[in-house]
Amino acid sequence: MRLRGRPGALSMVGVGIAVGAATTALLAGLVPTGGPGGTKTPSVTGVITIEDLAFVGSPQMKDGEILGLIITNPEDVPHSFDIDSLDIHVQVSPETTTAVVIEPTGPGDLEFYCSVHTHRERGMVGAISVE
Repeated sequence: MRLRGRPGALSMVGVGIAVGAATTALLAGLVPTGGPGGTKTPSVTGVITIEDLAFVGSPQMKDGEILGLIITNPEDVPHSFDIDSLDIHVQVSPETTTAVVIEPTGPGDLEFYCSVHTHRERGMVGAISVE
């Protein structure tokens, strides 16, 4: 059944509020990260999902922004999220969602990878573009 008109719009507003509340709750418990000053309030958000041995999603941000990154691991295998240049090393347990704050030190690409077993060597890498 598809709701149209006002009931449909109200349903979509309710879904938006629920997703926003869940994101806010997750970001409120952010993991301290690299970059100056430790944990700060994000000015932008991004999402990465783990699928097989890959990070899906390519967050972008501008220099000076603070990224609240949500990492979802729907798999039953543990992974990690590592950015050596910012000394970020976060475990991403199976079937969980983890949030990380990223504050870059300037423009360029921030390379991230999974340090579990041979995941990095098998292609589990990505980059966050900082303009």
